[in-house]
Amino acid sequence: MRRTDFASKFHVDLPVMQAPMWGAVSVEMVAAAAEAGALGCIPLGYGVDTEEEFDDVVGNVRMFTSKPFGVNLLVHDPEGDQGVTQLITAEKPALYSADRMPSIRRLMKPFRDALDVAEEDWEAEPETYETPRKTHWENHVAWAIKHKLTFMSFTYGLPPPWVVTKLHAEGVRTIGTACSVEEALAVQEAGMTAVVLSGLEAGGASPQFLAENPSQLGVFGLVAACEKYIKIPTIAAGGIGTPKAVKAALALGASGVVLGSALLLSYESVWKSKAYLLALLANPAQQLAPRPTIITRAYTGKATRILTTPIAEALVTADESIPHWPLHDTLMADIRAHFKDDPKHEYYPHSVGGCYMLAQKRSVRDIIYSIVEGTS
Repeated sequence: MRRTDFASKFHVDLPVMQAPMWGAVSVEMVAAAAEAGALGCIPLGYGVDTEEEFDDVVGNVRMFTSKPFGVNLLVHDPEGDQGVTQLITAEKPALYSADRMPSIRRLMKPFRDALDVAEEDWEAEPETYETPRKTHWENHVAWAIKHKLTFMSFTYGLPPPWVVTKLHAEGVRTIGTACSVEEALAVQEAGMTAVVLSGLEAGGASPQFLAENPSQLGVFGLVAACEKYIKIPTIAAGGIGTPKAVKAALALGASGVVLGSALLLSYESVWKSKAYLLALLANPAQQLAPRPTIITRAYTGKATRILTTPIAEALVTADESIPHWPLHDTLMADIRAHFKDDPKHEYYPHSVGGCYMLAQKRSVRDIIYSIVEGTS
């Protein structure tokens, strides 16, 4: 396989990046991906609290590999122009309006009854909101530099400009995440080293940050649309799990690909839904008609691709009435508490990509090689 610009810039043998899947990625997965010649990535969410925690997670990966890997941070600044503070302020009047809440309350009543969850008084404001903490950029930038990480990547938005400047000055590369040409241009204008192009097929919460609704572009359409405008390396994400998909992405102009759902059933995965998905894929009915996925805001207020559930199906027609995250996240907290640790529950939101059926029960190394070697 030809060496791409992405592989050269990040000093990896293969044009492959392991997705930072929160709740599924382990130290062993990151190290195995790196050892296989791909770019490993540790998901840190909104960051860790202490330098000791950062040292531990990076140090644990370094125990297994000396090859390139980095970390992913979710962008959140409650004091910023696009922050949650402003979102809450803007949403409050609409959230508790008489014409908006009754339809959601009516749709949720059967599920509350089934779970024996008392209906809350949604006309009274919650005392607290489940909002993420502010990302402490100074700490994480300093720690990434101290450990000489290969890169730091960002999801849900752009970091402050000084973050990119400082990281690059110290030899740490940067990767942004985009769901549209406009977002990819924003990442490029921010001076980042590369950009992940997340297509409609991708699993989990949509990383879109310049628009309210998820992009309607699939990964191949997005890669093709960006080829004319984006000069930094692009990394295709969403539905990549076969040699043909890798070849198509590279042929359309991508410089690399992201493997996500393809690794969910790997031996190194710690995803709590592994047993559930294995049973589902072994079901003869699944072979004839795979269980569909859906992009829904039903569970948290963020557009997220999951396997269909009765709750998601019930709220699909009420999407415009669902309050945005983190407000809806707060209102659904008591319901989610009843099945959050039970992946077998029919209401459990299994976060998967649209091509989840391509997941393989093998080692990360073997999965990567089986997908990449078939492109030669």
